[in-house]
Amino acid sequence: MKSALPLAVVLLALTCSCAPGEDPPARTRPAALAGQWYPSDPDALRGAVQRYMAGEGARAEGRLAALVVPHAGYVYSGAVAGSAWRLVPRGAFDRVVLLGPSHYGRFAGFSLPETDAFATPLGAVRLDATACDALRAHPLHARADRAHDPEHCIEIQLPFLQAVLPEARIVPILIGAVGGESATGIAAALAAQVTPRTLVVISTDFTHYGPNFDYVPFRADVAANLRKLDMGAVEKILARDGPGFDAYCAETQATICGRGPISILLRMLAAESRGVLVKYDTSGRMTGDYSTSVSYVSLAFTLPATSASAGGLTDAEKRFLLRLARQSIEQRLTGGRAPEPDLSAFGPQSALRRKGGAFVTLKKGGQLRGCIGRIAQPGQADVPPLYETVRRMSVESATADPRFPPVTAQELKGIEIEISALTPAEPVSGPEGFQVGRHGIIIRKGFSGAVFLPQVATEQGWTRDETLAHLCRKAGLPADEWKRPGMTFHVFTAEVFGEDALHP
Repeated sequence: MKSALPLAVVLLALTCSCAPGEDPPARTRPAALAGQWYPSDPDALRGAVQRYMAGEGARAEGRLAALVVPHAGYVYSGAVAGSAWRLVPRGAFDRVVLLGPSHYGRFAGFSLPETDAFATPLGAVRLDATACDALRAHPLHARADRAHDPEHCIEIQLPFLQAVLPEARIVPILIGAVGGESATGIAAALAAQVTPRTLVVISTDFTHYGPNFDYVPFRADVAANLRKLDMGAVEKILARDGPGFDAYCAETQATICGRGPISILLRMLAAESRGVLVKYDTSGRMTGDYSTSVSYVSLAFTLPATSASAGGLTDAEKRFLLRLARQSIEQRLTGGRAPEPDLSAFGPQSALRRKGGAFVTLKKGGQLRGCIGRIAQPGQADVPPLYETVRRMSVESATADPRFPPVTAQELKGIEIEISALTPAEPVSGPEGFQVGRHGIIIRKGFSGAVFLPQVATEQGWTRDETLAHLCRKAGLPADEWKRPGMTFHVFTAEVFGEDALHP
C-alpha cells in the first residue's frame, strides 16, 4: 500500500537453528555433494573446513560486507574459499545472501528454491523466509526449482558458513541470464534486503581453460597468461566497475561462470567499500597439468569503520527499543512520569549506548499515523545515545507530527511502531553516490531541503532519478533541480525493525 510518505518495513533475520519449541524445517533440500565434493562424515568435514580456514591469505581492513569465493570440490578450491571465510567474525551476521550461477538450468533473471532449508552433514541451514518471500514477488524472479536440486555453487559454501555463522539464515539465489539493466534491477532488490548484519557472498570460479571447456585463447606460457587474464577481471571487480567488468568479459570471452552474480554485486556495493584480493590459485598448478585448468579467486569487500553500520542491533536490543518507544508514548499520553530506562542487561559497548540518529514511525491499520526522526552528522557533538533518541522521537511522532492530530491514549493500543536506526549522514559528491535500496538521502539547496529514508524508493519502485525528482518536489523545488549546480547530497543507511516482526 502506498501513501504520501511511504515507509517500508525491512524484517530482519532471526536465528537459524531451531529454537526450543520451533518446528523443524518442513521442506529440506538434501545434500547433493556430500561424499563427492566434500566429506560426508561430520567430523571429517569439520576438520577439513577448519584446516582450509587456517591457511594463508590477505587480510581485510574494516567491516566485512561481501565475499567472492570459489565453488569447486574442496580438494581444489577449499584453501582459496577458506581464506575468505576465515575473515568472517563468528556470529557477526544474521543473514547471508548467497548468489551463484545456474549450471543446470536456463532461465532469465534470478531464482530462489521452494524449500525451507538446505541440509549438509553438519545439519540444516534455514532460509530467511521473510527476505525470500519479498524477493519472490520481484518481476525478475523465475520459478526454476529443478535447477536448484543438483546445483553445487550454493551447497559448497554452507559447511564454511556453518563454521563461522551457525545461527545465520540464508537467501540462496541462482542467477540466470542477466544484462546490464536486469543486473541493476536485481541489485536494487537485493540491496533492500541488506542490513548491517547481512553478508553478501558471490560463489564463482574464474577462468575455465582447455579444450574440455572450449576455451583455449593461448597455448604458450599458460600459467602466466591465465594469471594475467584472471587479474584483468579482478582489477575491474576491485574497482567496483560493473560496466567495465561486463565489457572485459565480453572482450576476452572469459569463462567466469559467475560473471552474472559478480555483475550484480558490483551494482550493490556502496561507494565507500574497498576490495582486496585474498588468495588466488589454479587447478593447473595443483596438478601440474595446464592442459585443463580452472582458476580460483577469493575477494573481500569492506566498509570503513566510520560508516560501518547503524549499530548491528541484536534482537534483544531491538525489542528493548520498541518497548521503550511504546512506554514513552504511553507515559506522555497518560501524564505519567517516565522512569530512566534500565540498560543494566546491556554491556558498555551495546549499540543502545552509541550516539545515533533514528526515526520512529507510527502506523494505524497499515496507514501512516506519525513519523519524526533525527539524523546525525559525522562528528556532531550534541547527538544523544540511540536509546534516548528513540525515546524522544517516539513522543514527537505521537504528539508533534504536523500532518496528523496527536495520538490519543485510546488509540495507542491499535498503533504499530517501527524504528529506523540510522548511520550518520555523510556527504557524497553527487547523485551517483546515492544507491537506491541501500541509502537514505538528504538534499539541500539554499534554504530548501528534504529527506527520504532508504525504504521509500524501494517501496515505491522508483529509480534513482525518480527518487531524486520526488525528493526535489518534497523540498519545494523543481523536479529536475538535482541535476543543476548548487545541490548538496548526503546519504545514510538504516536498520529498520517493527513490532510486527519482533513481537516485543
